[in-house]
This record gives sequence, structure tokens and C-alpha cells, in this order.
Amino acid sequence: MTFNADAGVVLSAAIGRSRTRLAVCNLARRNLATTDIDQDPGLGPDDLMPNVVKRLDALLDESGHRNEKIYGIGLSLPGTVDREFGCSLDSPINERLGRLAAAPYFAET
Repeated sequence: MTFNADAGVVLSAAIGRSRTRLAVCNLARRNLATTDIDQDPGLGPDDLMPNVVKRLDALLDESGHRNEKIYGIGLSLPGTVDREFGCSLDSPINERLGRLAAAPYFAET
């Protein structure tokens, strides 16, 4: 049996104070495409997250991986994350991101 690293993709978003790094990766963690979103510090989730989702969607198109199966989305948030409820509990760099429930932003419409 062999592992097919190109059988699909994983999306990644690392949210920081004034910049968010986005990536489309293959299943062996190789970056296929990356981009950064510069943002105002203190942006709230309803301003930040729709832009993150929109840019990830565009990155899939730009990278030529639109039709690939998406196996997951990795999201790095500053602060403590409650895995059971899938939300951040606090953010030392942006208090407006505290209690952020990210999953609804990535739900298919």
C-alpha cells in the first residue's frame, strides 16, 4: 500500500495580531499555495473570519486545487482554545477574538 499525498488538500489559517497566513497544503504537509492577509489589529470575528474564508476559497482557485477533496482545515488562534466546544476562550492579542466559534464560518452554504 502506498500513500498518495496528492489525493486531496488541507487548508490552513494562522491568525495573528495584524496578519493572517493562509495555505493550501497536500496531505504530506507540503505548501501548494500561501498568502497573507494584512488586517487591522483588534478586528472582530465577524469582520475577520468571512475574509479568511473568502481568501482560502480564492487560494484554492489560484493554486489550481479547486476540485480537490478538502480533508480538513487547520486553524491557529492566539490564546486558549476549548477543543470540546470548538471555540477560543480568550486571546491575549485581541480581546474581540475571545469566545470565537470558528466552525460556523467554514460550514458549507
